[in-house]
Amino acid sequence: MCFFIDYDDAGSVTLFRHHFAHSFDHGSSWDDDVLQTMNPGPLSNASSGFLWGDYEGLTATKNTFYGVFTGESSGRTTLQT
Repeated sequence: MCFFIDYDDAGSVTLFRHHFAHSFDHGSSWDDDVLQTMNPGPLSNASSGFLWGDYEGLTATKNTFYGVFTGESSGRTTLQT
């Protein structure tokens, strides 16, 4: 299992995607779920439109996995990462 960010800069803005990927056959094939696609342009602390190095974490308790990542805030007056 892995948790990672990639980006697409082919359009007019750079979009960042937060992924959770997992394999049940020792890496021969992978399921990849995009958890969030984010345009950092509107964020007050990302005025350049480019982010990199955000924290990614993955842990488990028995059969439940938990991921932690930095993404677009919700419910804040000023959007931030």
